[in-house]
Amino acid sequence: MDSLRKNKTWELVDPSAGQKLMSSKWLFKIKEGIEGVQNPRYKARFVALRFTQRAGIDYNELDVTTTFLHGNLEEVIYMRQPPGYEQDDMLIACKSKGEIGSTKSLLKKEFGMKELGEAKKILGMEIVRDRSRKIMTTSQSGYVSKILNNFRIDNRKSVQMPLGGHFKLLLKDYSVRDCDVKRKSKVPYANAVGSLMYLTEAVKWILKYLRGTANMELVYGTDRGNKWDITGFVDSDYAKDPNKGGYAFLVQGCVVSRKVGVELNTMAVNCDNHGAIHLSQNHVSYERTKHINVRYHFIREVLEAKTVKVLKVGTEHNVADALTKVVPGRKLQYCLELLSVGVG
Repeated sequence: MDSLRKNKTWELVDPSAGQKLMSSKWLFKIKEGIEGVQNPRYKARFVALRFTQRAGIDYNELDVTTTFLHGNLEEVIYMRQPPGYEQDDMLIACKSKGEIGSTKSLLKKEFGMKELGEAKKILGMEIVRDRSRKIMTTSQSGYVSKILNNFRIDNRKSVQMPLGGHFKLLLKDYSVRDCDVKRKSKVPYANAVGSLMYLTEAVKWILKYLRGTANMELVYGTDRGNKWDITGFVDSDYAKDPNKGGYAFLVQGCVVSRKVGVELNTMAVNCDNHGAIHLSQNHVSYERTKHINVRYHFIREVLEAKTVKVLKVGTEHNVADALTKVVPGRKLQYCLELLSVGVG
């Protein structure tokens, strides 16, 4: 309420004669804290129930993106008094500490800001720095723990593999039995799959795997390769499922999935298939390869420009192998180490 009053979100008045009042509602949540910086807090947001009015009769709607409480409406809207305003956290990154300070000063002139120091949590990820070892780690241990608690998996036995070799997840290999239906009814599959964002029948197995790996982190450091060196690994499972493939790209030895806006040296892409490497380097068209979409031949262009080179790597050293099939525990651990995934 203090924030709403401070931002002059509304003015308390008597309604005009014949004016229809819009209903309102309180929304409550607990905002997660940042360890050592900020404790968890109870948050409240007071909202107008716009769906109680009809467009063109009660009001005409114009949506201005992200104005929130700072927007000034020309229209007069009356709303019943209640039966939070929640600010967004952000990251500021720059090589110059002076520029960071200037940006903060400008923001503080316009908005009420809290100085939280170095980033320790963003988008559900925990960020930890070890300056003595010159490394930084990111993890989602808090989010994983919340999922496990929601579905009461926290006290169950963990597993060391994300998928057991005994699972058959292809639709054509799976038939529903009465015993399966009875067993699944004890687990909130729809909610669990929605939280994990994995479309899989083996959701309980994955939750057990998360329990055993909740503390794993992505480790970034200055001693993990030449600056901005990018290495890629690719693999596909043509024999069993032509649509199944996987890839992993590493910057300074740590896996990433974003574009890097810097000038790069020639990027190495490792592949364990001689045929795929030959096709990428050979412009000759064969009868068996005519079906390949033209856009996939982009690799030949970047090979000619020498911005990418395709290298042969043994299957045992291809980390993308773990993305297309169930691999032994020792191979999985080896792949995680190459991807700089582990407990810091």
